[in-house]
Amino acid sequence: MNALATNRQGDSAGAENGEAKNWPMSSPKQTEAGRTEGFLPIFLDVRDRLCLVVGGGPMALQKIRDLLDCKARVHLVAPAAARCIEDIESHPGFRWSKRLPCEKDVSESYLVFASDEPVEGEQPVHYRHLEELREMADRHGRLYNALDHRELCHFTNPSVARNAPLVVAISTGGSSPVLGQFLRDRIRSEILTDAHASFARCLGQYRKRIRSLIPDYGKRREFYQSLIDTGFIAFLRDTNEEEALSELIRRVAEYRKEKGYEEEAVR
Repeated sequence: MNALATNRQGDSAGAENGEAKNWPMSSPKQTEAGRTEGFLPIFLDVRDRLCLVVGGGPMALQKIRDLLDCKARVHLVAPAAARCIEDIESHPGFRWSKRLPCEKDVSESYLVFASDEPVEGEQPVHYRHLEELREMADRHGRLYNALDHRELCHFTNPSVARNAPLVVAISTGGSSPVLGQFLRDRIRSEILTDAHASFARCLGQYRKRIRSLIPDYGKRREFYQSLIDTGFIAFLRDTNEEEALSELIRRVAEYRKEKGYEEEAVR
C-alpha cells in the first residue's frame, strides 16, 4: 500500500475521533466552451507561507521558482526531479523530501500544487496520486492545483505580466493557455511600460498622504483620474522619481485649492 493510501486511512480514523476537519471543496463549473463560472480573481500573499509541490518535472520546478520569487517557503515532495532542480536546491526557502506525499504534507501547507509530468523518462507521480491529493486537500480545506489537469483544480494558474509594482494576471478558464500567454506578452510590451510602473510607485509612496489630504473617496478617484487624463504618466517618461513626487505634490495642492479645501501644508 503506498504512502498516499496509508495516510488517507489514518486520516479517516482521525476524522471519526474529531481530530480532522472535513471541509469539502468543489471546482467551479465548466461550460461547454471551456470557460468557467465562479472564479474570484485575487492575489494571495504567500510570503513566508509553506506551499507544497508534488512532482519533479519541469512544470513543477517552474512553479517552485514562481513561489520562491513570491517569498514563499516551498516543500517539494517527489521521489525524483529533473536535473534543472540544481538552481533551486540551495535556496534557503526550499526543501525536498524524496518520497511520495503523505497526509501531513497537505495539512501543514497553505497551497498545494501537483504534477504527473514525467521525470527523465520515468513516471514517479501518476494521475491517481493527483486524485488522492485532491481528496486530501478537500479534507483539510487546502487550495489545490493539479498542473495541466483542470478538472481536479480548485483554481487555475493565470498568465502573469509584471513590471513592479504592477502585476496583470490573465485567465482563459483553462481553455487556451497559449492565448493567455500571447495576451500577457502584448500587455507587458505595450501597456505595462516603465512609465506606468513609475506612476504606480509614485502614487504608492504618497498614497496615505493623499488619502488624508483628499479624504472623500469620490474626489480622490477624480484626482487620480485627472493625473491620467492630463498627461502625468507621459511626464514620468522624461523625469526621475524625485521630480515626479514633487510634481505630484504640486498637483495635489492645486486640486485641493480648486475644490475649496482649507489651507494646509502639502508635502
